[in-house]
Amino acid sequence: MNEVLRDLSFKGVFVWINAVLLYARTAGSFLENLEKFFSILRQRRLKLNARKCKLFAKRVKWCGKVIDGEGVEHDPERLAALRQMPLPPTGAALQHFLCALNWLRDSMVDYARTVAPLQEKLEHVMHNRGRRKAQLSGAILDWSDAEAEGFRRTLETIERSCKLVFPTKAPRSACSQTRLSLDTRWYSRRSAIGRTASVEE
Repeated sequence: MNEVLRDLSFKGVFVWINAVLLYARTAGSFLENLEKFFSILRQRRLKLNARKCKLFAKRVKWCGKVIDGEGVEHDPERLAALRQMPLPPTGAALQHFLCALNWLRDSMVDYARTVAPLQEKLEHVMHNRGRRKAQLSGAILDWSDAEAEGFRRTLETIERSCKLVFPTKAPRSACSQTRLSLDTRWYSRRSAIGRTASVEE
């Protein structure tokens, strides 16, 4: 489908293997995209499964993510399944968990620092047992209290994953930082699209 819809990719159409998402800001431009899309399908003699199609949806689940007019977030059902995971018993289970987590990294605050202890544990196991999944499935993990706490903190971070918002033309607060200056007064700096302001506290 990537090759078939190459001319429309990122111009009103997203394609992932055989999952296609058409999008537009207005109903009129959506109809134009739909017309181009159907024209290509007719030329290639492709058919759609009507039961799997939705038209004019304001919110859709697509490739494990929920997309609406404001932005993109991960499917709450998938997040709930990850949050219910028990402590991985083997190296292969830990590797599987970290691979699933990597898929969420864009929406997890402080991802690298949170996952670092788990990644170090996996690297240690891989160094001792090998990198193949079959070798890791035989590696039974012993969890210290600190490591188990790191796993629990990671699950909490999944719960707090944030929605990735589409950019707008209106200035909005993009980042807030707090710093200590040399004269020991706290300063807060807020950056926004198109302007920057510093406020002394």
